[in-house]
Amino acid sequence: LLLGRDPRLSGPSLLNSFSRGLTTTQGLTTNTTNIATTPSIFQACLTGYADYGCIVTASHLPSDKNGFKIFDKHGPISVERRDELL
Repeated sequence: LLLGRDPRLSGPSLLNSFSRGLTTTQGLTTNTTNIATTPSIFQACLTGYADYGCIVTASHLPSDKNGFKIFDKHGPISVERRDELL
């Protein structure tokens, strides 16, 4: 799982917590890019660099908001697929 984030102040804490949670509870291996763009994380999935990607971002929302966008090689995954994976 490739993880990235936008430059919001909440990003590092959310990214680290998400990574720790997935590593300890799901046994997943995560690789972190730190600041990245949404398309770059998706491209990593398309090219086979990562099976899944997640970016902590909220693009146009206020600076105190943030969320997680999760991808596989087909694009953003659905809520149902997310729940299966997590």
